[in-house]
Amino acid sequence: MLFRTLIAVAFCSLLIGDANAAGMGARADPLYDALLKSALSNLPSGVTAAHIKAAAVEPDDASAGVISNVEIGFEGKDPTAKVNYLMFSTPDLASVYFKRYDQIVASSGAQREFLPYAPGADCADAVKVSALVCMSAIGRVIVYSYGAVVPGTVEHGGTGSTSLSGPLMKLAIDHLTSVRAATGTQ
Repeated sequence: MLFRTLIAVAFCSLLIGDANAAGMGARADPLYDALLKSALSNLPSGVTAAHIKAAAVEPDDASAGVISNVEIGFEGKDPTAKVNYLMFSTPDLASVYFKRYDQIVASSGAQREFLPYAPGADCADAVKVSALVCMSAIGRVIVYSYGAVVPGTVEHGGTGSTSLSGPLMKLAIDHLTSVRAATGTQ
């Protein structure tokens, strides 16, 4: 099942998609449409541009209740950095999906990370690749971020490994909140 392999492969299969895939966005969803038409501002250091597009919903995700997927790819120091908004019809379905992710992280041996600027995000170092994966459930939306772990300056001082996944998670949560407020969508 996809959920068992997501941590092992750092959720890469979730992020592979074709914006022209059949069935994407087939259900009318004002939030999905608003996110696709939106623009990001205040990109974090290390990111020079963002590209928002519709992405395919993987079959295992569809069977878990995902109805649409908005992907944001980034240009900058980490070409693998991505954010996905996985949309569900209800907050309950999103919560079940998030709990499965939490169980996978717990059983995978991945090291958990805490983001002081996004305390609701559940982040973990991927097991088989050098990456940080974060996920947060916000209403009926799962916000997912992925970024390679690279040597550098840690935001809170000192040196060590760092990833754009954390700053991108904050950006994505702030962006979702802004789009919802501007459009009155949930």
